[in-house]
Amino acid sequence: MRRGWARAAGVWLAVGAAQLSATAGVFQRDNFRDTRWVARGNTGVASINDGTSLFYNPAGLARIKGYGLEVLNPSLGANQNFIGSFQNLSGFTSGDDPISTKLLPFLGKPLAMQGNFFPYFHGPGFAAGFWDHLDAGAAYRDPVNPTLDADMRNDWGLIFGGGWELIPGRLYAGASFRYQARRALQEPLTAGTVLSTPSSELTSLFRRGDAYALNSGLQYVQQLPSKTQFIALGLSWEDMGSTAFRVRAGQPKLLRQAQQLNAGVTYGITGSVATIQFLADMRQINNRTMDTAKKLNLGVDVEVANFALRTGLHQGYWTAGTSFYVLPVLSFDLSTYAEEVDSTAGSRQNRYWLIGFRAGVSLEKGARGKKKPRYTLDHL
Repeated sequence: MRRGWARAAGVWLAVGAAQLSATAGVFQRDNFRDTRWVARGNTGVASINDGTSLFYNPAGLARIKGYGLEVLNPSLGANQNFIGSFQNLSGFTSGDDPISTKLLPFLGKPLAMQGNFFPYFHGPGFAAGFWDHLDAGAAYRDPVNPTLDADMRNDWGLIFGGGWELIPGRLYAGASFRYQARRALQEPLTAGTVLSTPSSELTSLFRRGDAYALNSGLQYVQQLPSKTQFIALGLSWEDMGSTAFRVRAGQPKLLRQAQQLNAGVTYGITGSVATIQFLADMRQINNRTMDTAKKLNLGVDVEVANFALRTGLHQGYWTAGTSFYVLPVLSFDLSTYAEEVDSTAGSRQNRYWLIGFRAGVSLEKGARGKKKPRYTLDHL
């Protein structure tokens, strides 16, 4: 039987290898980003094992042992330019300068916001939930002919999936399926476009569509002889075959969501006082338009009792974050990370700062087989 599973895994790998090319006219950004995972470089393909496995690597669902409900999971963040722009907002309500002068402090500085909401239910080997992801950015350019480069997207929908043990305690596989609705504005806006469009019709500038998408993945976990150390390997295939959005007749098309092939490795040390993980991921392996250095993500995660500290490297820039478990069912998460604006890693960063909190409860088997409440928030 193991040969059958190995053969199936080989077919999955072969099909994935055949997809190692970037497709023109696709959207390359992630569908969802968890506050904790970006704090450690947006890594975790090899070791993720909570509800967010639905997005990062569904094989992690096979490693969930208990039942749990995360009833709240909101996060909100903004980039450095957006946070720093508040001191310039007063200029819009004072002084007699023309609007072009008032906009000069924002010239060439992208302003961006992010937001997530992901309540979900999980049990042994499966998870399901609702998610909403906002990713909005805009940049003011060319004061002579004012142009606003807009990149705004809101995704929401339902997602569910399951995981299976192919080799008990070692090899895991999983898949997740989602319904996704998207509203997006991804084109330059001139002053004439905005001024000529009635305020009641500004929302018509957004393109709308919906889609069905599939993710899949594999994880291999090897316990080392010391019993307190392990090595994990992972592969994930997001948006298999690229996800095409359906739009109403006569409406402009949305770019397809590009498929991603990701690989990762984790080395972990589990102790009585702390758990430490060292992680490395290569994301968007199939994206030939992306610099190799931008694909490499690194991370470190340290869990001590009711406290977690994280750091890493994402697209050539440092990341950091922490979680405080103030109650058995409540935690607060803080993180920062940066994206590369130019084509080469380390050239020009766009740094984000995020804050979120999570509330939930779970039941897992404790001593003598009895079920006991425990954190559902620290599964990493």
